[in-house]
Amino acid sequence: CWEDLQPGGFESVDAWLSTAAEKYATSSQATLKSKIEGIENVNLILEITSNDESYLWTLIVFK
Repeated sequence: CWEDLQPGGFESVDAWLSTAAEKYATSSQATLKSKIEGIENVNLILEITSNDESYLWTLIVFK
């Protein structure tokens, strides 16, 4: 389904995650949010936050 609809213009989930990780790596902000309209009008928010020496990735799915 994802490959057919390409939510957010991304050909795969991996492409979306990779792009978000690249943007986070070059950002000076502690938190990055990437929002796209997913499949069947489901909204997806990916939030990346640094936490001491690690990263917290949060995926929020809502209608």
